[in-house]
Amino acid sequence: MEPDRFRQNQKHYIIGILCLVTSLGLFALSLYILPFLAFGWHYGVPDFIPIWSNDVREAYDLSQVAASWLIFLVLFLPAVVLAIIADVLSNRIDSQIHGIPLKEPVKKAAKSVVHTKDSMGLVFKIVAIMILVFIAAQFFQWALSSSPI
Repeated sequence: MEPDRFRQNQKHYIIGILCLVTSLGLFALSLYILPFLAFGWHYGVPDFIPIWSNDVREAYDLSQVAASWLIFLVLFLPAVVLAIIADVLSNRIDSQIHGIPLKEPVKKAAKSVVHTKDSMGLVFKIVAIMILVFIAAQFFQWALSSSPI
Protein backbone atom coordinates (compact mmCIF):
# COMPACT_ATOMS: atom_id res chain seq x y z
CA MET A 1 0.00 0.00 0.00
CA GLU A 2 1.32 3.45 -0.90
CA PRO A 3 2.29 5.81 1.93
CA ASP A 4 0.11 8.81 2.70
CA ARG A 5 1.37 11.77 0.68
CA PHE A 6 -0.33 14.32 2.93
CA ARG A 7 1.52 13.09 6.01
CA GLN A 8 4.93 13.23 4.28
CA ASN A 9 4.91 17.00 3.81
CA GLN A 10 1.62 18.76 4.47
CA LYS A 11 2.73 22.18 3.28
CA HIS A 12 4.01 20.94 -0.10
CA TYR A 13 0.95 18.76 -0.56
CA ILE A 14 -1.55 21.57 0.05
CA ILE A 15 0.37 24.10 -2.06
CA GLY A 16 0.74 21.52 -4.85
CA ILE A 17 -2.98 20.72 -4.87
CA LEU A 18 -3.91 24.42 -4.89
CA CYS A 19 -1.48 25.08 -7.75
CA LEU A 20 -2.83 22.11 -9.69
CA VAL A 21 -6.49 23.10 -9.26
CA THR A 22 -5.78 26.73 -10.14
CA SER A 23 -3.73 25.66 -13.15
CA LEU A 24 -6.47 23.39 -14.45
CA GLY A 25 -9.05 26.14 -13.97
CA LEU A 26 -6.93 28.68 -15.85
CA PHE A 27 -6.19 26.17 -18.63
CA ALA A 28 -9.90 25.43 -19.01
CA LEU A 29 -10.84 29.12 -19.01
CA SER A 30 -8.12 30.12 -21.47
CA LEU A 31 -9.01 27.32 -23.88
CA TYR A 32 -12.74 28.07 -23.47
CA ILE A 33 -12.32 31.72 -24.45
CA LEU A 34 -9.79 31.06 -27.23
CA PRO A 35 -12.40 30.74 -30.04
CA PHE A 36 -14.05 33.95 -28.86
CA LEU A 37 -10.75 35.82 -28.84
CA ALA A 38 -9.20 34.29 -31.96
CA PHE A 39 -12.20 33.86 -34.26
CA GLY A 40 -14.77 36.26 -32.82
CA TRP A 41 -17.29 33.49 -32.22
CA HIS A 42 -20.22 34.51 -30.04
CA TYR A 43 -21.19 32.10 -27.30
CA GLY A 44 -21.47 32.10 -23.52
CA VAL A 45 -18.13 33.63 -22.57
CA PRO A 46 -18.01 35.32 -19.17
CA ASP A 47 -18.94 39.00 -19.33
CA PHE A 48 -15.62 40.17 -17.96
CA ILE A 49 -13.75 38.94 -21.07
CA PRO A 50 -15.29 41.36 -23.63
CA ILE A 51 -15.18 44.17 -21.06
CA TRP A 52 -11.53 43.38 -20.33
CA SER A 53 -10.76 43.26 -24.05
CA ASN A 54 -12.31 46.70 -24.61
CA ASP A 55 -10.49 48.14 -21.60
CA VAL A 56 -7.14 46.77 -22.81
CA ARG A 57 -7.70 48.11 -26.33
CA GLU A 58 -8.56 51.58 -25.04
CA ALA A 59 -5.91 51.78 -22.32
CA TYR A 60 -2.96 50.53 -24.37
CA ASP A 61 -4.18 51.51 -27.86
CA LEU A 62 -3.97 47.92 -29.14
CA SER A 63 -5.74 46.23 -32.01
CA GLN A 64 -8.39 43.59 -31.39
CA VAL A 65 -5.96 40.79 -32.24
CA ALA A 66 -3.24 42.11 -29.93
CA ALA A 67 -5.71 42.58 -27.06
CA SER A 68 -7.04 39.05 -27.61
CA TRP A 69 -3.54 37.53 -27.51
CA LEU A 70 -2.68 39.56 -24.42
CA ILE A 71 -5.77 38.33 -22.57
CA PHE A 72 -5.15 34.74 -23.65
CA LEU A 73 -1.52 34.85 -22.53
CA VAL A 74 -2.40 36.52 -19.22
CA LEU A 75 -4.60 33.51 -18.46
CA PHE A 76 -2.51 30.79 -20.13
CA LEU A 77 1.03 31.56 -18.91
CA PRO A 78 0.16 31.53 -15.18
CA ALA A 79 -1.55 28.19 -15.78
CA VAL A 80 1.69 26.80 -17.22
CA VAL A 81 3.76 28.19 -14.34
CA LEU A 82 1.38 26.81 -11.72
CA ALA A 83 1.39 23.39 -13.42
CA ILE A 84 5.18 23.33 -13.29
CA ILE A 85 5.13 24.29 -9.60
CA ALA A 86 2.62 21.51 -8.87
CA ASP A 87 4.81 19.01 -10.75
CA VAL A 88 7.95 20.03 -8.86
CA LEU A 89 6.17 19.76 -5.51
CA SER A 90 4.74 16.37 -6.43
CA ASN A 91 8.18 15.09 -7.42
CA ARG A 92 9.63 16.39 -4.16
CA ILE A 93 7.00 14.51 -2.13
CA ASP A 94 7.63 11.35 -4.20
CA SER A 95 11.36 11.67 -3.52
CA GLN A 96 10.68 11.90 0.20
CA ILE A 97 8.38 8.87 0.15
CA HIS A 98 10.76 6.65 -1.79
CA GLY A 99 13.92 7.94 -0.09
CA ILE A 100 15.48 9.32 -3.26
CA PRO A 101 18.07 12.01 -2.52
CA LEU A 102 17.42 15.38 -4.13
CA LYS A 103 20.95 15.55 -5.56
CA GLU A 104 21.55 12.83 -8.16
CA PRO A 105 24.95 11.23 -8.70
CA VAL A 106 26.76 12.06 -11.95
CA LYS A 107 25.98 8.69 -13.58
CA LYS A 108 22.27 9.01 -12.96
CA ALA A 109 22.28 12.64 -14.06
CA ALA A 110 23.24 11.61 -17.61
CA LYS A 111 20.26 9.24 -17.77
CA SER A 112 18.07 12.01 -16.35
CA VAL A 113 19.18 14.39 -19.10
CA VAL A 114 18.29 11.84 -21.80
CA HIS A 115 14.90 11.26 -20.17
CA THR A 116 14.33 15.02 -19.94
CA LYS A 117 15.20 15.45 -23.62
CA ASP A 118 12.71 12.73 -24.56
CA SER A 119 10.03 14.39 -22.44
CA MET A 120 10.74 17.80 -23.91
CA GLY A 121 10.63 16.30 -27.42
CA LEU A 122 7.16 14.98 -26.68
CA VAL A 123 6.06 18.34 -25.30
CA PHE A 124 7.33 20.12 -28.42
CA LYS A 125 5.50 17.63 -30.65
CA ILE A 126 2.25 18.23 -28.76
CA VAL A 127 2.68 22.01 -28.99
CA ALA A 128 3.46 21.74 -32.70
CA ILE A 129 0.31 19.71 -33.28
CA MET A 130 -1.74 22.29 -31.36
CA ILE A 131 -0.26 25.10 -33.48
CA LEU A 132 -0.99 23.21 -36.70
CA VAL A 133 -4.59 22.60 -35.64
CA PHE A 134 -4.96 26.28 -34.79
CA ILE A 135 -3.53 27.33 -38.17
CA ALA A 136 -5.82 24.85 -39.96
CA ALA A 137 -8.84 26.22 -38.10
CA GLN A 138 -7.83 29.78 -39.00
CA PHE A 139 -7.48 28.75 -42.66
CA PHE A 140 -10.87 27.05 -42.76
CA GLN A 141 -12.55 30.02 -41.09
CA TRP A 142 -10.94 32.35 -43.62
CA ALA A 143 -11.92 30.06 -46.51
CA LEU A 144 -15.53 29.78 -45.36
CA SER A 145 -15.96 33.47 -44.65
CA SER A 146 -14.38 34.69 -47.90
CA SER A 147 -15.96 32.24 -50.34
CA PRO A 148 -18.88 33.66 -52.34
CA ILE A 149 -22.03 31.63 -51.90
